[in-house]
Amino acid sequence: MAGKSGSNVGRTIDRLGDDVRHILFRNLKVRGSPVHAAHTVLRESTPSRAHDHDFYEFFLVKKGQLTEYRPGIKECHPTRTLVFVPPSRTHCFACAPGCPEALFINLAFPAALFNDLMKFLNNSGVRKRLLSGFAISDMPIMQWERLLRRADALLPGSGLNFKARDVIFKALMFDLSALTVEKEGDAGKTALPGWLSAACEAMREKENQRQGLARFIRLCGCTQEHATRTMKKLMKQTPTEFINELRLKRVADALSMTSSSITQSAYEAGFNNLAHFNALFRKEFGAPPREFRKMQGTKVVPRT
Repeated sequence: MAGKSGSNVGRTIDRLGDDVRHILFRNLKVRGSPVHAAHTVLRESTPSRAHDHDFYEFFLVKKGQLTEYRPGIKECHPTRTLVFVPPSRTHCFACAPGCPEALFINLAFPAALFNDLMKFLNNSGVRKRLLSGFAISDMPIMQWERLLRRADALLPGSGLNFKARDVIFKALMFDLSALTVEKEGDAGKTALPGWLSAACEAMREKENQRQGLARFIRLCGCTQEHATRTMKKLMKQTPTEFINELRLKRVADALSMTSSSITQSAYEAGFNNLAHFNALFRKEFGAPPREFRKMQGTKVVPRT
């Protein structure tokens, strides 16, 4: 553990260079087990040192909230999150702001074991997802408890022999692989990463919409380029398109339900260029704002 603060971690992860620690699986203590398993307590004052490794690992956040830093990316992992990390990923961890302590179970295993498991599964989709890394939050509690039980059985002191640990670890990996398939099936509906889902929800607030793209990127906690790539892949739209969609919906609601002027409604939603606003509104609703208001046929609620 290093003694720098979590905020310093965020500022320095992109400039670490040779300061990154390289961890080899052969140097981990795995006597009597096919994997390395450990309980880790992370405190606010002692974030982890930036590192990469030659093995696969995943961890289960049991308590608190972790912030994972990677070059150009900051991602929050709340309680009941599983994070799968492929080899050669440079990252480090800190407790999220306001969280004094986080507890997680960490499991590491060599590439040879991973390859054997993938041969048995014979599923290219699962292999691709695991190779890219992912995080799953808020899974059904029964699935979470099953993962925890199996991970606990792999910790030192469980009394199980090597063969028993091997069976339990493989069962755990099969459960994890099944979760990736289930999430892939939900990709078009809910399979957004936690940081993006939270940022999109926060942008429904009026003040955030008024601040626009800069505010959205701050809420995402990553670079604009990463946010844009992720949204294009999962939501088929850019951050700007998403924000304009929310703003236009707010203006449409105002025109339908209040007596606010078109100009005032546009400005309050965050549009500063009326010509651009009018063009976007016509494209979205098939009519200019004035005609849209007439077509609604609803009573305007008087302003107090």
